[in-house]
Amino acid sequence: MVPPVFIGGVPSGMELAVMAFLLILIAAVAYGTVWVVRAVSDRGGSDLEARVEHLEGEVAALREDRRNREEP
Repeated sequence: MVPPVFIGGVPSGMELAVMAFLLILIAAVAYGTVWVVRAVSDRGGSDLEARVEHLEGEVAALREDRRNREEP
């Protein structure tokens, strides 16, 4: 087994480069995951329009119901 290069010391050179690479790799994976999730959720655009129309219909029905209740 190879012992760690910096035992109780300050990392430098290759250690810092590896740390930077790992941070960049983690950021790239996170960015890719967010991009895929957004791409998949954007496919429901037409579904969103249908939901909005449905909700507008429900609001109109509730307003009509409220008007009927307010009229004695």
